[in-house]
Amino acid sequence: MNRTPAAVALRRQIWPEVIAHGLCPGPHDLAQGLATLASCGRMLVARELAPRLGGRVPGLYGVHADPVTRAVHGRVAAFSYLYAQALQRALGREPVARASVAAALLSVAVCGVDRVVDDDDASPTVQRQLATLADPARLARWLPASGARERLDHHELEPQLVPCFAALDAFFDEVAILLADMPDRAYAEALRDELLALIHEAAAGELATASLRLAQPHAAAGERALRAANTLPQWIVATLVLAAHPRPAPAVQAQLARTAEAIAEMMWILDDLADTAVDLAHGRWSRTWSGVVAREPSVGALLARRDPAALDAFARSSVIADEVARLDHLLVELCGCTELADAGTRELRQLARILVWSWLVPEVIPASAVGGDVAAV
Repeated sequence: MNRTPAAVALRRQIWPEVIAHGLCPGPHDLAQGLATLASCGRMLVARELAPRLGGRVPGLYGVHADPVTRAVHGRVAAFSYLYAQALQRALGREPVARASVAAALLSVAVCGVDRVVDDDDASPTVQRQLATLADPARLARWLPASGARERLDHHELEPQLVPCFAALDAFFDEVAILLADMPDRAYAEALRDELLALIHEAAAGELATASLRLAQPHAAAGERALRAANTLPQWIVATLVLAAHPRPAPAVQAQLARTAEAIAEMMWILDDLADTAVDLAHGRWSRTWSGVVAREPSVGALLARRDPAALDAFARSSVIADEVARLDHLLVELCGCTELADAGTRELRQLARILVWSWLVPEVIPASAVGGDVAAV
């Protein structure tokens, strides 16, 4: 969580809307959910991330790595792991650990790529190496239909790219095994094609966001890039889940897609609301600022010069109320998936509420806000 004074002040303005819509988990569910995320994160670091990535990224996962950094990476991985577990239970299936581990590795890779893309000082070499992630031919060699796959870590990578490429390489290892184990080969090939298309579109969208600056107007193509970068990783996880189990009935698969779409949009809203001040400071276009300008076009001039007065325009606009109401609507949608198993959809709703709390709670909130002791993050 960003802890700058401006970011904390904005979350304090958003939080009353969150409470008014009842999006915050109750104190028992909150404590249980945070404990589950923490314990799952520790498990993933110890059993998956450190063994697979520690040799290539010792600064993050080696024995002498900073414990706080390890914990942060563990929580990032834990959300996607638990999300994949819940999706599998929503299908009425016992979770296959490999699919959930692949989801965790993907989340670590995506977060790493996002940090590099957001770096205004990235060198031409870094940008060129990042561009390989959106190369369809290279993606097909990283996840071939048959035979040995090409390794990502064979490239002469810039140091800041090693963590995300190493995680992505491990991700492709797990996906390749999942697909190879599928008895329905036609279905396996269809899912491979879908995964490659989603990964290509997500990577291309993420790379395109680097050029979306507040100083410039953006056409529909820019909005599509933002949506792809922010939502498609959750669709990739849903596709992984399908690869771990027999083909579901069409109605079940349709509701699984609807669930993935709802979770993905919630994450996009939460991420951009939480980063409103940071995106202004760095001149980055976002869903939030797009919404503010759509309602008050004159704010565009403030954004072009990164004027902090734009934050006042954000606060007085209807964006906060509208986006939190949208979160509420998406959470309700998760309740309407009657073709999915109740155990899985309950987990998904609880996970979604924990996400709302994690992204939008101020650093310190009153006890009355969660019905218990003062909560700090």
